[in-house]
Amino acid sequence: MIGLPHLPDELEKQETHTRIEELLGRRLPPQLYYHTSRDFNDRFEMFPQKLLPETWDLLRRGRMAGKLMRNLDFPLSEPGGLMIMSILADGCAGGTRSRVTDRDDAYATLSGFLGNIPDAPPANKSEAYGSLVPLSVRVGQWRNLHIQRNR
Repeated sequence: MIGLPHLPDELEKQETHTRIEELLGRRLPPQLYYHTSRDFNDRFEMFPQKLLPETWDLLRRGRMAGKLMRNLDFPLSEPGGLMIMSILADGCAGGTRSRVTDRDDAYATLSGFLGNIPDAPPANKSEAYGSLVPLSVRVGQWRNLHIQRNR
């Protein structure tokens, strides 16, 4: 696997904000909302710098994120955090790059939440994998490979 760390720029953050606004305009499954009573192990923490301040305000008003914690992260439910990170990854990938995640089951879990029936139980992972299409890419000519670093 080839990859480099990427910090979202302002344009990518704005694209993410727009998509999150659209998301919050829909009826969402209850698993995506953050509740302070959630088990500590079911909490997803996210660096504030990944999104615009107004996006965090939007997520807090939409009950998808809690208050800024002492460690300076925002808490979300795990499914909600994976959803937001997926939207951010799409915005950062743009039209020419591939989206890569370090969470193997992230998209399988999300596919269970993104069905057309909001009250349906989440799909189990084996069913979700049937809806995902893994794509392997062979990279040959290594000397022709161009790596772009964003600073």
